[in-house]
Amino acid sequence: MRWMQLGVFLFFVIQTVAQEDVVLQMVPIQWGTPQTFHIKEVIDKRQEKYLGRFKDVMYQKRSFRLAPDAAKAIRDFLVVSLPDIPNTKKISIVIEKLAVQQAQISPSALKARVLIQLSFLEERDDKGLKEVYNLRHYEEEIFPLGKEEEAIKTQEKRIRAALEYCIRQFTSHKNGEKTAIFSNVAVMSRLGRWYDLFTYTRRYSKYYQGWEVSYIGFSDNDKEFMIPFVMSYGQSKPINNIKERKGYVDVDTYVFSPGFHGYVKMFPGIYGVLGAQFPIGIELLKRKESRRKGSFLMGVRTQQGVKLIPWKDMGLVIGIGAFQRVQTSKVYTFDYGIAFELGIHF
Repeated sequence: MRWMQLGVFLFFVIQTVAQEDVVLQMVPIQWGTPQTFHIKEVIDKRQEKYLGRFKDVMYQKRSFRLAPDAAKAIRDFLVVSLPDIPNTKKISIVIEKLAVQQAQISPSALKARVLIQLSFLEERDDKGLKEVYNLRHYEEEIFPLGKEEEAIKTQEKRIRAALEYCIRQFTSHKNGEKTAIFSNVAVMSRLGRWYDLFTYTRRYSKYYQGWEVSYIGFSDNDKEFMIPFVMSYGQSKPINNIKERKGYVDVDTYVFSPGFHGYVKMFPGIYGVLGAQFPIGIELLKRKESRRKGSFLMGVRTQQGVKLIPWKDMGLVIGIGAFQRVQTSKVYTFDYGIAFELGIHF
């Protein structure tokens, strides 16, 4: 029983430590026009009151919230610039969405983003509160990989920038510069999880067989076509009767293959793959009673297949596909076959 109590205590301690407060700086917004409204109240209708939860560079989960709470923090920030003065309209703001995100987007960069959606309500004498404007917006910034802490610390600045943008857009609407009630200038999409894949592939074709090791990096997305970063190195040999038919006793090819793949998420953890790579390397050839000679090799390889990543955290990668290859080989310039892939991701 004592061990159970200790475990419960440690759980709540860890949860408390993982929660971090974001405090908005009371920086006034500079206006170029007379004030026509003031903020009466801010209402937070989000079910999830946290700004966001994500893993940092040490793979530790961290949670963030506006202190002391989002409604009070935003009202206090806006009241500095829009105080309650006579003969101005009372405006209520409803927080429909407010979230911070942070994710790796390439092998060398990460993106920090603030998403916001606000609804502006005006008091009508006979009808009570009525929505007069609804706005969605995001602020984002790209940082070098390794600057995770800097990105976290500057999320507060992006929250203020997002709030200022929304208030300025509403002010333009009130002044008659914008007539639409709803502003759909931003798609409220989430940043995807970054995957680092290391894979080993066996290739079997009509004329060759060989192996390949690859690094693949991509940002996961449920809706968009993804283009991963791909880097491969491999070796292949022609089938025995093929090289003999061409008059060689030994043939080896070594190629470095930069390129790109296109991923489409078919189901969670299952991706359709279309790709093109551009092998560059050397082909070593040896005839009977002659020295081995090297020949420059280059080409284009296309492929189609399916890749399985069943677990989001560190785990297995399985792939199968077909490929076609055109190259400047002394043996065969066109080839096609199948490939089997096995690897890990983290």
